[in-house]
Amino acid sequence: MFLTLLANQSVTAVMSGAPATTQPTYTLHSVKLNQRASATTTVASLTGTTPVTLLSAPNQIQSLYICNVDTAAVTITLKEASAALTITSQTLAVGDTLVIDADGMHVVDSNGNIKQTGSSAVRTGYTTQVGTRAKVGGTAGWVVAAATDLPYVATMAASQTAGTLVIPIDGLHIGDTITGFKIHAQIESAGNAVTLDAALRAVTNAAAEPTDAAIGSITQVSVTADTASAASKTGLTEVVTSGKSYYLLITGTTLGSTDIILQHCEITVTTAA
Repeated sequence: MFLTLLANQSVTAVMSGAPATTQPTYTLHSVKLNQRASATTTVASLTGTTPVTLLSAPNQIQSLYICNVDTAAVTITLKEASAALTITSQTLAVGDTLVIDADGMHVVDSNGNIKQTGSSAVRTGYTTQVGTRAKVGGTAGWVVAAATDLPYVATMAASQTAGTLVIPIDGLHIGDTITGFKIHAQIESAGNAVTLDAALRAVTNAAAEPTDAAIGSITQVSVTADTASAASKTGLTEVVTSGKSYYLLITGTTLGSTDIILQHCEITVTTAA
């Protein structure tokens, strides 16, 4: 797994916090592109939460060894700086070494045993649309799969009170972190108040009966004029675990001469690639 750096690219390393006693050390072997005889070896240390530029273009990383010589575990993140792309983020126990070489990426313990293989690149801020399996909730008001040629998730006609809609969230991976969601809806209002609420919720499998709990909700949308709403919730840190399923609970209220078209929803996660 050679990392080739082209125009304006560079690789940086940063820790999630200051070390307990000693900065991790790294050994980097690299070559200039098209100059195989110009091999370079760099031995240095990281500097806590201040990013260290390991190598810039035009170069190729032949091998990289980052060793935790501290007295406590450390978390180290490698990034391609120009695009703010995370290459990998690893928590190293005392004595562990993160290795990137021709065989790929892995972590080796103090006895030389491989603890983890393969790239664990992290993709942050990954957003996907949801809403293909919406169903009417316990309180009537929403219409799903109406006979139209438009792909709306659901609609709500005038004069509905606290109608609920359930949208299961598919495609999550165990270990993903849900960081936010957004609701895209068109609200038709003729001077009367229309309200729209949305909450991310989780159902956890349990012997007695699955439990249902709220994770986070948007600030209620309340408008008296035609509105293209994109209300969102950010700052969540919900880690997806086995036995847990997630859904959005949408609640709408309309008065006379008002309606809601729910176009789609979005979920944002940090996911291990």
